[in-house]
Amino acid sequence: MFIILNLTVFTGAFLLFTIELIVANALLPGFGGSYLVWSACMLFFQGMLLIGYLYANVYQNKLKLNRYFLLHFLLVLTPVLFPVQLQAFQNLHYHHSMIVEIMQILFGTIGLSFGMLASTSVILQQVLAASPALSGKNPYLLYATSNLGSVIALLAYPFVITPSMTLLNQIRFWQAGYILFVLLHLVLLMRSPKWISRRKIETNALKPPGRQLLRWLLLAASASALLLSVTNIITLDIAAIPLFWIAPLVIYLASFILTFKRTLWYPDWLRDRFTMVVIIGFFLYLLMIQSYRLPVTVLFILHPVILFVVCITCHGELNLSKPAALKNLPLFYVMISLGSFLGSLLVSWVIPQLSTSIIEYPVALILAVIARKSLVKRTNHSALVTLAVVCLALAAWPFILEKTGIEKSNLLAVGFGLMLTVGLFSLRERKPVFTSALVLILVFTLFMDRMRTGNSLVHKHRNFYGIYKIFDSDGKRLLQHGTTLHGAQYILPERRNEALTYYHVKAPAGELLTDLLPRFRAAALVGLGPGSLLTYFDSGQQLDIFELDPYNETVAKKYFTFLDQCRAQKRIMTGDARVNLRKIRDRQYDILILDAFNSDAIPVHLLTREAILEYLAVMGQNGIILFHISNKYVDLSPVLLANAADLGLIVLKKRYIRNIHPDAEACEWVVLTKSADLAEHLIRELNWTDLRQSGIKSVKPWTDQYTNILAVLR
Repeated sequence: MFIILNLTVFTGAFLLFTIELIVANALLPGFGGSYLVWSACMLFFQGMLLIGYLYANVYQNKLKLNRYFLLHFLLVLTPVLFPVQLQAFQNLHYHHSMIVEIMQILFGTIGLSFGMLASTSVILQQVLAASPALSGKNPYLLYATSNLGSVIALLAYPFVITPSMTLLNQIRFWQAGYILFVLLHLVLLMRSPKWISRRKIETNALKPPGRQLLRWLLLAASASALLLSVTNIITLDIAAIPLFWIAPLVIYLASFILTFKRTLWYPDWLRDRFTMVVIIGFFLYLLMIQSYRLPVTVLFILHPVILFVVCITCHGELNLSKPAALKNLPLFYVMISLGSFLGSLLVSWVIPQLSTSIIEYPVALILAVIARKSLVKRTNHSALVTLAVVCLALAAWPFILEKTGIEKSNLLAVGFGLMLTVGLFSLRERKPVFTSALVLILVFTLFMDRMRTGNSLVHKHRNFYGIYKIFDSDGKRLLQHGTTLHGAQYILPERRNEALTYYHVKAPAGELLTDLLPRFRAAALVGLGPGSLLTYFDSGQQLDIFELDPYNETVAKKYFTFLDQCRAQKRIMTGDARVNLRKIRDRQYDILILDAFNSDAIPVHLLTREAILEYLAVMGQNGIILFHISNKYVDLSPVLLANAADLGLIVLKKRYIRNIHPDAEACEWVVLTKSADLAEHLIRELNWTDLRQSGIKSVKPWTDQYTNILAVLR
């Protein structure tokens, strides 16, 4: 029976994490590929996990174990009567905020089945621990089995399930697995007289003190918060795809497996490096908020290492403090689940509402420092002096910048971060002072945007699609989204109608639009930004603008004038571009411009073969699709070449090298078209390059079912 118990727990965990990825992947296109779709889904998953654990904790005192297991079986059986439908994740109404709508959809589709899958591990641990026939078996081993099933599901999804199955078939596969899960429960139920006790669990054990409960809560919350923070950083700056959700989650679950296996893995050498890892995390955060662009390989190494060490520390401390009494086992899991839910809530809902920076990352590190039990040395005068020096450095920093006139890209900023790092390292063994220094640095960073030399912060805003920052510098107003410049405009009224940065008249898009737009009557633009491209459109032309984030329209109207100055007949439609393009019935476009891939979270679903087919459906016979693919992390040229070749399209590319003109930025643009004459004109007159003859690396065409970011990383 112990083998059947492990198989049931393994199957439940595998199905639990498979359905997480399936539904998040199905929801992603409808919300424009937002990096916070996964955070919203994780908040739901953690909430349902908490409900499942609470259900297990409450009913253990109400029923005898055999009846308790019978009730659980009936609830497990119920979702079979209400199969999951793919359409439920694709027919969106946008009546509420993104998080609320996602919660509604998930609760109405997989709520009950997810709750049952989530509670199975802890329920079977309770039943096993009280079983006379299986006495001597460690119930915590089922928890390790559960995490093993979760990790295998996470690894199988991107490398086995996604390449071989459509979303519809993924759901069918999951439903078949759920039927197996029910059958395993049925086997356990049929053999229940031989292994399930008919008594209630003894309830005379003392409950852990409130201080212990709070520590369990903080340990779980800090690990969960850091998991989502690292995921946000990676997906916000690169792309919101399942692979980048999975990697941090595998690390998080692997830490549970290592710390809750038969022999605890929590070595001294790792404990000793915890504070050093926290310091490195703060240094990375300081670089990140100053817009330093680290190589993607560095990000992919350092952030996962930090996550791993912190999670091992938090979960190792949880294992060392777990209750010995069976009565308190469900309470232990309830506190872990509650802490994980609160950590997810903090990152996905609270901090985005309260802060305009990614402060969830350092906040999670501070929570881990507070929760960790460590040898606290007595605070001496040298520690207080070091803390005073840190405070003085923080206070003096803006004045140093002002007097030296050194720009943010100067090594002085890195030197400042290193100085703070050295100060933190000297305080690492004195927990109260060390924690105080971390909090002071965090508070300081909240005001760093207003300390830029030569820059005047105009506005900053964060929502579920990213962080907007508008500032004035050198006579220009600039829009930064995340860590990437998204456009600029001269402040002087007489120069406000000049397109700058990637859209300058000397850049590829500017040259093409200047040359070809007089031929075009109807155009579409995906991605508004400050509205720089609107300078090329004039009266007599029809322009549809598709913008994912409604707040971007506010930014373009309030802080820039491109939109108001454009004399074309304009329509602005907010929401996902593919969803809105399907509603277009009144016009055929001569040109469709997609300006949505300039770093930050790449909306992968706008690049796929199916997406291009939808674009062609609203294009004229001689129309062109123009992609802006400037990106510091990925090269999307091979993807567009593969998709264009698969669809029989001509694909051209042109790069602009920085510093040819002071008002232009380095950029890359790609054209897809059916027209051989138009392609020949662009090659001959404007020096575009035919990618089919360029010899760039070959990749498999991307579809709504298959993408491979790793193949195109720079």
